[in-house]
Amino acid sequence: MSVQFDLEQQLLTTWRVTDDIRLMVERNAPTQEFDALATVYSHHFEKMWDLFEQLVAERHKERTRK
Repeated sequence: MSVQFDLEQQLLTTWRVTDDIRLMVERNAPTQEFDALATVYSHHFEKMWDLFEQLVAERHKERTRK
C-alpha cells in the first residue's frame, strides 16, 4: 500500500473522535474514560503525523530525482 493511502485511512479513523465523544456524553461516561479516550486518540494523531512526514519525504525524494 502507498503511504498516501495509509494517511487517508488514518485521517478517516482519527475523524471518528467526534462520534466517540458524542457517544460518551450520551452515556454519561466518567472523566477517567474521557482521559483514556484522549490517550488513544493522541496515539492516532501521532501515527497520522508520522505518515504525513513519510509522505512529504517521499514526495521530496521524487522531486529531487528529476
